[in-house]
Amino acid sequence: MNESSFCNNYPTVFVHGFLGNGDEPLLHKVYRDFGVFSMDMPKEMNRRGFETFQPGVGPLNSIWDRCCILWAYLVGGTVDFGKVHSEKNHHARYGRTYPGVLKDWGLEGAHKKINLLGHSFGGPTVCLFATLLEAGSAEERAGTPEDELSDLFKGGKGHLVHTVTTLSGANNGTSATDLLGVKGRHFAGYLLYGLFMTFSETRGARIFDMMNEHFGLMKDPYTNKDYHFTNPWKRKEELKNLVCGDDEVFWQLSVERNRQQVKDYVMVPGAYYFARRVRMTEDNGKGHQKPLKGITPAFRLTVPLMERYRNPALGIDDSWAPSDGIVSVRGTEAPAGMPCRPYDPAAVPEPGIWYVAEPTLGKDHQSYIGMAMEKDEYYTYFNDLLTLFRTLPDA
Repeated sequence: MNESSFCNNYPTVFVHGFLGNGDEPLLHKVYRDFGVFSMDMPKEMNRRGFETFQPGVGPLNSIWDRCCILWAYLVGGTVDFGKVHSEKNHHARYGRTYPGVLKDWGLEGAHKKINLLGHSFGGPTVCLFATLLEAGSAEERAGTPEDELSDLFKGGKGHLVHTVTTLSGANNGTSATDLLGVKGRHFAGYLLYGLFMTFSETRGARIFDMMNEHFGLMKDPYTNKDYHFTNPWKRKEELKNLVCGDDEVFWQLSVERNRQQVKDYVMVPGAYYFARRVRMTEDNGKGHQKPLKGITPAFRLTVPLMERYRNPALGIDDSWAPSDGIVSVRGTEAPAGMPCRPYDPAAVPEPGIWYVAEPTLGKDHQSYIGMAMEKDEYYTYFNDLLTLFRTLPDA
């Protein structure tokens, strides 16, 4: 496509999923959340003339906390998790301080708008982030003195978003967490947080950064020079506040929690919305789903559990059985209740509507981060996607 046909060259912000990280920790030099071991897709897109950013928003942080970190990362300043939210969830109100990568965001030119792209748990993250930009938070506005209120919660900034795209986004949750039940979620939470926080309380945090210091379970590894070990397992109250509260990631990934979450979403009228999906299961001829050849080995354990799980109260029926290995195909649709239509690559997209693509068969959840993907195929996919964003006019 000739560059003269492009309408813009807005930057794309890649938001990682559960257990992912941005480009800050040392782990990124070996394993990348968009490119795994041998590829660095955002860097390659930069080389091809696209401007990209890959912030770390926390491997186990909640959707809300991720959005607050993302805002500070983009515009600069200290992370403000909100007076009301932080009090409700028993954690510190303020977090790390960032220099800002898009201080001219919103001005005429290349940074007038941005493209938001989230994989997995990054899906609901970009949905809520766009919502906060457009509508802000009525709860925070009502409970915070005006001179203390973060600009993120004021709303009126939807015009800063060009596109919102989810890649196997857990937009409606995944039944993989609902089937654990409350006790199972708590057990998994204590185990996962405890183990990772133990690692993060050593200098290992510079390798794999948990970004959970606002719960009092670790320190900021980039500002604390005297980074001595303190055992998070002994911080029982702080760990309980995280694992048993609303900010806990397994709960936030559940279909049950997302039924509440999607009610808060609003569409940015001038933004284009896309839901890209994959599927790595097929019917075995006996009414059950089986994993396809080449699926990520760990998903051979999750597929049979998910495909048999039913919960009428949550609407989890037979249609939720097909999956990409860890998120039901149904879960990767447009957020429930949002205007949507099937994606047709030959049609001209309209703003304010979700375009939901048919799931690509034979790719699993990890294909979007480059797992088991050939370099040329992986880079071409994102090159085409970012080129699509360029062709869309401002609405």
